[in-house]
Amino acid sequence: MSFCNKCETEKPSVDFYKHQLNSKDSGECKECTKDRVRRNRQERLGQYQEYERQRANRPERVALRTAYAKSEKGREAGNRTKRRHSKRNRTKKEATTIVGNAVRDGRLFKPDKCEVCGKNHHRLHGHHDDYSKPLEVRWLCPTCHKKWHRLNGPGLNGGSIRMILQFVTNSGSVATLGTLKILKKSDLKKYVKSNELAWVCF
Repeated sequence: MSFCNKCETEKPSVDFYKHQLNSKDSGECKECTKDRVRRNRQERLGQYQEYERQRANRPERVALRTAYAKSEKGREAGNRTKRRHSKRNRTKKEATTIVGNAVRDGRLFKPDKCEVCGKNHHRLHGHHDDYSKPLEVRWLCPTCHKKWHRLNGPGLNGGSIRMILQFVTNSGSVATLGTLKILKKSDLKKYVKSNELAWVCF
């Protein structure tokens, strides 16, 4: 048994972390340690996030990620991630496909420069403010695209089925289908009925 100086409780030794130097029980139990670490991270979240960004951009880490992405294992992992993302975000995938087809067929013009920073980029993204309007896009470079979503969150009507159903539950008694085509009506009816919600389809 050991005594926790934080919560002033006697607990079994298995409830304490060991000191790295002498392998003795620390003076703080695991629960108190985890609570202290969580509070510290929350209070200094910005500092930790900046540290992680800087660490991720170190040349040696960038080189390792690049090498892994080019390996067979890395390509397989990347393809699995893409498939999972497409499955979870069907509306986004449909909008991206529509934009790609429109550019290919000459119905949508894709410029060479980012609309925000004005820099030339060979991989401009067709950004959607609203995924229910797939041909209304703004062409942004990857950096500006990420920055937009960091500041503004996801585009409208682009949530996964889970996100939409959660929104329906939290927003009250009326769920509007509208252009949210990724939902199967049978699934939504079943969900709405089980949760005593009303829904409107237009």
